Formats: sequence, structure tokens, C-alpha cells
Amino acid sequence: MLDAAAYRAGEATAKRAIASWRLANVNDPYVFQNQGFPVRTESFLDLAQILDTMQEERFDFYMGELGGFTDEETTEFVEVCLDYIDFYLKVFQRERVVIPLSTMIAHFVIYKKLCGYRPRFRRLLELGPGCGYLSFFLRHHQGLEDYSQVESTESFYLLQSHINTHIFGSRFAEHAISRAAFDDHNAFIPTLKWHNAFHYEQQKLIDVRRDAVCNHYPWWRLGDVAAKRYDIVTSNANLNEFSREALFQYLSLIRDVLADDGAIVAQCLGGGPPSYDSVFANMKQAGFVPAALVTGNNTPGRVFIVANAVFVGEKHPLYDRYADAAPKFPSLDRGLDFVNRMYFINEERKADRRIRSATDILDMIVDRVESAPR
Repeated sequence: MLDAAAYRAGEATAKRAIASWRLANVNDPYVFQNQGFPVRTESFLDLAQILDTMQEERFDFYMGELGGFTDEETTEFVEVCLDYIDFYLKVFQRERVVIPLSTMIAHFVIYKKLCGYRPRFRRLLELGPGCGYLSFFLRHHQGLEDYSQVESTESFYLLQSHINTHIFGSRFAEHAISRAAFDDHNAFIPTLKWHNAFHYEQQKLIDVRRDAVCNHYPWWRLGDVAAKRYDIVTSNANLNEFSREALFQYLSLIRDVLADDGAIVAQCLGGGPPSYDSVFANMKQAGFVPAALVTGNNTPGRVFIVANAVFVGEKHPLYDRYADAAPKFPSLDRGLDFVNRMYFINEERKADRRIRSATDILDMIVDRVESAPR
């Protein structure tokens, strides 16, 4: 189980090995630091204050964006919330549970959009997972082979690690733990017995191979990510929060790892000072252009509480179509099936959908908790 001490030990070792303060500082979460966000944490108990954040008062908006829940989606969402409660009780050992409905539905909508772009995606890279709740929805994603996360904020990183341990168990690989902490030694093991033979016993060691489905990377292990390949990259609520140096570092990484027909899916472009136009210009310079842009109420029949975008790279079949177009909201090609699936424009089951309030969902959760065998 990763804690702050182990995280910082790995980070300190990496900074010494990198031997460049400029490269190490590229990934500092300066927007969070300037807002007083608890970037560092001294105890797992400190993580309770970031369980329901960044999406305050947005539950109804995301519910409206979906056009309501079907009965199946209602059941799925409630089950995920119950899974979260199980996680909370294990980690925080409190009977008064924080239920992050707004943050959880935001991640549910992200998951729906990812499935909209490629319903059977197998390899997903997420940059800046925040609270990390997408893991709850990926637990049962059919055919998932590699869900990789990259995070540079310590507090969020630790929360994500706890969640991934709960969700994926032994199929979760935590790459922030220093390899040197376990492997870099040459201790001499005595073979002579002294006056008390019970002081030491030769350890019995075996090697166990595991196939991790979830891989969690800190900023100093991006080189490991660069050796992989992904169907989709999702980067939510952070594209204008990166420093320009960090943005180009990650865009360079994405160019190397994104499948030719893959896409960058972003739900919210971030709350940093750079304008969206500057984000689009930087993306274009790195070889990515938006194939879809939506925000606010500029899409008939839908209201989007945050700006959404789908970016494609130079090798994508759609790149040439949008390469010379000036980015503007809305930008939606109704002839593209993935656009209709992602943004719920041609919803086939409108009659089956029902707007649920946060109170409705909370009542269902309470009913399930109270009826559970004790």
C-alpha cells in the first residue's frame, strides 16, 4: 500500500537520478498550488477532504447532459456508489460516509464518452485522473487490457492508488514505489550459526508473475508509458492547467503512444489562465486538431456544463478534414457515428430515460445499505 513516505522516497530518488531541476519542475501542479489545494498530504486521513471536489453542484447538469438515466444506468450507478462505500469503510474506518455524487457522475459521463468514441476500447491512458473514480466504472469493462494513469499531484496520486488497490487488487501495478527500495542492496547473509540459531532464518523467496490491468505512473516514470500503445488518451479538466513545457511534454508522449485511429478525449479543458485559443494553437503545433467541440447550450437539445473536445493526430483518417479549420464551438459533424454516440445526440432510448435527482440516487443507496445483510 502506497503512503506519502514511500511516494516521496521514490520521487526524491528520481530527482537525484534525473539531475535536472528544470525537468523535475515541469510537472509541478502550479494551478493547484496557487489555489491552496492540498497538494501534499501527511496522512491517509487527509485524503478525505478531496473525495468530492472539482465538480461541486454539477450533478443535475451531468444528469441533464445524459438526458437522464435508463433503469440499467441507474442500477449501474448505484452499484458503483455501493462499491465506493465499501472502499471508504475499508480505508477511512468511519461510519459517516462522504458520498461524492457530483464527482462520481462526472466520471460516469466521461466513461460513457470513452465508450462512445470506441465502444470496445482495450487500452486507455488517462492524464490527471483527479479523484480517480473512473476506475470504478472500468472494473467491469469488457476486454480491458491496460488502463494506465499518470498523475503529478501527490494527494490525488495517493487517493488513486488506494482506489486502484481496492478495485483491481493484485492486478494493479503501482509504479511509484522505488525499485531501489527492494532491489538495490548487496547485504551479506551469514551462513555460520552463532549462540542463538533463532535470530535469523534464510528467507524463502519465489518470483510471481502478474499481468496488471491497471498501471499507475508518477511523473518520473513517463518513460515506461512511452513504450506502450493506447486506443484512447483522456485528459480531463487540465489541458489549460499544464505549464506550456508540461503540455508539450505530454503531447510529445501522446504522439508516441496513441494509435493512428485513436483520439484525445477531454471533458472540460481546465480552469487555468491560458485561453482555449492558446490551447488549440499549442495542440495544432504538436500535430493535434479538434474533430469535435461542444460547450454550454450551443448544441440543440443538450446543455454541457463544461467544454468538451475530441482531438485527432496527424495520422488519424479525419486529420486532413479538420487540419485547416479554425476551432470554434460548436463543431459537430453529425455524419460521424462517434460524435452522435459521445454527445448523446441521436439517443435511441429517450423514452426509457428519466431525470434522477441527487436525492433520488441517495435514497436508493440508503435503501440498499439498510437492506444489506449484516
